[in-house]
Amino acid sequence: MRAGPIIGRWTICCSGTIVLTVPTMAARKSKLATHAAIGLEDGMDDYEVFFQVRHSQGWQMWHAHPSAEIALLERGACRMFAGDLSCDLKEGDAFYIPSNLPHGFLAHRPGGVQFTVMQICVGDLRSISLLKQLGGRGQVDFYHLAELDQKVFVEICHDLLRELMSDLPYRQVACQCMVGRVGVLLLRSTIQTEASKALTLDQHRLVDDALQWMQQHAHEGLRISDIARQANVSPSYFRRIFTRKVGVGPKHYLSELRLRNSRYLLLQRNMTIAEAAEKSGFSNPQQFSKAFRQFSGVSPLKWRAANAQKQLNQ
Repeated sequence: MRAGPIIGRWTICCSGTIVLTVPTMAARKSKLATHAAIGLEDGMDDYEVFFQVRHSQGWQMWHAHPSAEIALLERGACRMFAGDLSCDLKEGDAFYIPSNLPHGFLAHRPGGVQFTVMQICVGDLRSISLLKQLGGRGQVDFYHLAELDQKVFVEICHDLLRELMSDLPYRQVACQCMVGRVGVLLLRSTIQTEASKALTLDQHRLVDDALQWMQQHAHEGLRISDIARQANVSPSYFRRIFTRKVGVGPKHYLSELRLRNSRYLLLQRNMTIAEAAEKSGFSNPQQFSKAFRQFSGVSPLKWRAANAQKQLNQ
């Protein structure tokens, strides 16, 4: 794992002792100068990721760092202190800590704790607005992730680490996108409906697989019964869990998906309205025109004319 100039590095000794190594300012400047000399992409030290950060019972630490921190408690429970705040954390809890805020932990239960940690330097200006939203309800913010979202959090962190270790172009943009995905994951966890939270991991996966299948086959004139059959469940059961997770019914979602796809087809000048309707998955042009007008506020013909003119003016 790469050592960044913005933080220290945890080392877990064989005896169980936790050591935090903090680079000196001279070492940080030296590394930055080295990066500049060899042409490393600017900003790649704005991020750091730590996996399976484990601490045994009785571990406690009080520290601060110039990077903002987003972390997930994967296993165990502990008490967290941040500024004047203290609270108990359990498995599945995630938190955001702004830069330079003193904070600490006390692992007071048998078995200790395990974290996955992402740190973002405040120098990454494109992440500033996201970080403000995460800390919008106070300097420190807490979240609880469902089991599937915990897996997604860790997967994104793995993807981020691969980008940091790679030599691919546009790494900085890719890293910013991944930080954004984590932010959206946390923010959405605060507004999930109780019905969505009640779904099991298998139910979440079933709906996620159905969403992908719908995207691939929306143009084929699917019915909800076809999608339910593909998922190997009854149509009524599928409607119920789909609506709980997505917030709208599968019929509404499929119709809007087709209508959004139809806009791309309408921009192709050699395609008639009837052809766009058929290729979008509608049974006839009349049904398509009615649905499109309800969705866009204008007929397909008028929408095409207006957007074709926009393209000519660009």
